Amino acid sequence: MHPLPLRGVRAFVRASKQERTGSSGVSRVMADFSDLNWGPVENVRHDLGIDVYLQVRDERRFNRAALVMAQVKTGASYFDEAAKGKTGDITGWWYPENGADHFEDWVQHGLPHLLVLHDPATRISYWVRVTKDAVTSTGKGFKIFVPVTQRVDDTNRGALLDVAASAKISPALQGTSFIASARAVAPSRALRHALLAPRLIAPHPNTGYNALWSPRRPSHSSRRVASQTLERFVHESHNPKLAGAAATSRDWGWQFFAAYRELVTTGGRGPILRLAGALTRRRTQNGQAYRIGACAVTAAVALMDAELWDEAQAVLLAAGEDLPPIDHAWVLVQRAVVLAEQGDLEAARRLAATAQRTLNLDADDVTAGAIGAAAASLIFETTGWGVDEFSHAVTASDTAAAWWRSQTVSWALGDHDHRAFEAWANYDDVDDQHLDTAQNRLHGAALAASLAGARGSAAATLAVRARHDLVHHEVAWRSTTASELDNAIGHAGTELVADVPAGTAVGGLDATAKPGQDAANGLEGALDELRRYGRYEDLELATRRLWAAGPAMPVRAALWRSVAAPWTHTNAHAKLTLLHRAGDLLDTRLADEAVQHCLNVLVDPTPFAERVRPTFSITHYAHQALRGVLAAASDAAHDQVVEYLLQRVTDGDDPGLEDSLPPLMACVRPLAVTVRAEVARTAALNQRSVRLSATMLGALLAGGDRHAESELMRRADDGDRHAVVALGSAMALSPVAAAALIERDAIGCRQLIAQARNGSHSFGGWDSARALTVANLTFPALAKWEPVVEVVLDPFVAELLGVLGRRAQDPVIEGALVMLTSDPQYHVRAAAAAALIRGATSPMPDVVEEAVLAAARENGCAVPLSVGQALQAAPETWPRLDTARAALAMHISAQVRAAADGRCGP
Repeated sequence: MHPLPLRGVRAFVRASKQERTGSSGVSRVMADFSDLNWGPVENVRHDLGIDVYLQVRDERRFNRAALVMAQVKTGASYFDEAAKGKTGDITGWWYPENGADHFEDWVQHGLPHLLVLHDPATRISYWVRVTKDAVTSTGKGFKIFVPVTQRVDDTNRGALLDVAASAKISPALQGTSFIASARAVAPSRALRHALLAPRLIAPHPNTGYNALWSPRRPSHSSRRVASQTLERFVHESHNPKLAGAAATSRDWGWQFFAAYRELVTTGGRGPILRLAGALTRRRTQNGQAYRIGACAVTAAVALMDAELWDEAQAVLLAAGEDLPPIDHAWVLVQRAVVLAEQGDLEAARRLAATAQRTLNLDADDVTAGAIGAAAASLIFETTGWGVDEFSHAVTASDTAAAWWRSQTVSWALGDHDHRAFEAWANYDDVDDQHLDTAQNRLHGAALAASLAGARGSAAATLAVRARHDLVHHEVAWRSTTASELDNAIGHAGTELVADVPAGTAVGGLDATAKPGQDAANGLEGALDELRRYGRYEDLELATRRLWAAGPAMPVRAALWRSVAAPWTHTNAHAKLTLLHRAGDLLDTRLADEAVQHCLNVLVDPTPFAERVRPTFSITHYAHQALRGVLAAASDAAHDQVVEYLLQRVTDGDDPGLEDSLPPLMACVRPLAVTVRAEVARTAALNQRSVRLSATMLGALLAGGDRHAESELMRRADDGDRHAVVALGSAMALSPVAAAALIERDAIGCRQLIAQARNGSHSFGGWDSARALTVANLTFPALAKWEPVVEVVLDPFVAELLGVLGRRAQDPVIEGALVMLTSDPQYHVRAAAAAALIRGATSPMPDVVEEAVLAAARENGCAVPLSVGQALQAAPETWPRLDTARAALAMHISAQVRAAADGRCGP
């Protein structure tokens, strides 16, 4: 029995060729996208000008919550209208439409739309995105160009992902301050938002803390305002988990909170490192991989902050390659930061670029924007100053996370400004109270930037915080010192300052006393922070002040850690700056180690340059660092430096060394040069640089070389200023040479005045006013004072005090100088103490003796150094001369100790 055909349907109907071609073309295009790991779904229910829905996946096969539409055209006829280039090669094909309906639907669609031409002969699919700008009018209809280079294959994966990313829109962020909630984002993203963009998670303080209990809220709250707000959060919540049970909770979120709290409040890295290690050993399942990313990044940032770069990279690598896309990019950027610090800039840029591509599909995620901005900044900072890179970096950095960090910094600065105004209005010291809330805000903003990978932004914020810390702690330290002095004087009754216990200083700090330890620790931490984050300019200013005026102990502590820290791209310039400004505070062992570091860099700079990738002159700054360290180094280290110098002088292949070698040569001990006298003398006499030649002869002269003295005297008589400096004293000049130099310096003073009147000021070089002053005092019969008086319209106190010292026997002047040894300005104290010593007679009045001894005991370096230098001219009959020298011999500065021994050099 044969089955009957269905009514109304013709049996054995043959499908049309066009239908068969179109169907096979759609199938093959779907296969092409499947090869990219995209998820194609054919539209078989509705004819909307859409053949295929494309679910977007990245190269790691992660779904990216993005959808693209595609219209497929298959057949040879669609390749008839070929376009050709100048060489005759086909560049693509035009696809025409007689009407505008299809194009209009595709352009206006809410999702990106692709037109795909499939060539059945070659089985190659070509695509173009349909946009308003891509569609061209033909007069009768419209057409669009499909490039031959845009195939549906792996080479175009990035471009196709860019098309998919265009559908993502940034979230609306206004008004989020009071509606912030962990429910505002997907659960797997809440922790990352809490760390990088807490504005979307954290409740406003005025709304309280009871809206939603989640470990994600306190973790970011601790980040925003550090320990103070965290403790308030714990106190007000009345939640037993927050009161101490979080660390032992079985809930991983509370464990992370406890570890993060420990890191923020005490700096303890142990809990977060253990948690990160446990996660990577037990790869989490069931969609919990986001935990690994957040934990690994947090642990790595803690390690980076401790300059443990290899350990940080190991933690990040252990996170693996199977993290969700944004978390994967997050880890990649942090790995790039580590590589950049270690000098592997090419690999760092590759990782940052990969992270950027990954994040292109996440414009709707605020944290992705923050991480992408960090990647863009890293690429720019390690590439150069190209216009395109700069423009992209600026645009990419304009993110919500950056705005909120800037807002936090603004609040902190506003708090500081308000407190300063209140103090001023109440006649108090402007920075006598520490604003913990403001400092914690700055710390929070910097930590958020570090967690995002934006090290530059973090460094800028931490520099602001460190500057406030330095000013406050120095004020607090000096206030403590003054209070202890007042108490000591009060206990002494009406006795003279001589009865104040030994170790108490007038106008400064004694090295043997330990007042204000908390303030000293705060100074040390701020200096260390400036070095670690490469803020060398701020570090130089702070170090210069604390070295000179005290307390110098925190500088030494920061310097010790600096020597042990590895060279990195960020800290290299700052390390050299610290050695230059305070290297004499090192003990001999560390000083020798620092000398060896500098010599290694100078002898073979290639490894250093490859690791650090410096943006500064290696030779110049390494020479400066050596100059700072040599005073504390051993004789053996000086021998090494002299060997290096003689080699460089002999080579004579770098004209730029003329500026940096003479100051370095002037810092070596005479003995190290004297034992090589023949070689050094020959090199000096054959040296083309007049300044360097004179400096080398001066080093020989300091060791007693009479040949060098004769040559310098001859040059001085010929008017060589550098020879005069090398001789070390104008007294050695003949009257003829002195007259010539006085005349030349008088002309130099008049030239300086003329330049100033024209609005021009020169910096560096020969100081004609100072040289003329010294020569006038040494040769009063030849003196020309008028040019000096004209130059010094603004009196330089130290200079004038030096002159007053010649009349220190006058009771009025002597009394004034004693008062000035307690002046708040260290350079005034230094000049006053030196003037008292140089103008002293024997016996020295008691009050003068005590002022000098107090100056010798300061814990800054400038005043004791000035005293030590002046003691060389003190009357040997002064009974307490040995007491003063003993105080200087115990100082932490090698320069001061050398002055106490009567040595002019290091």
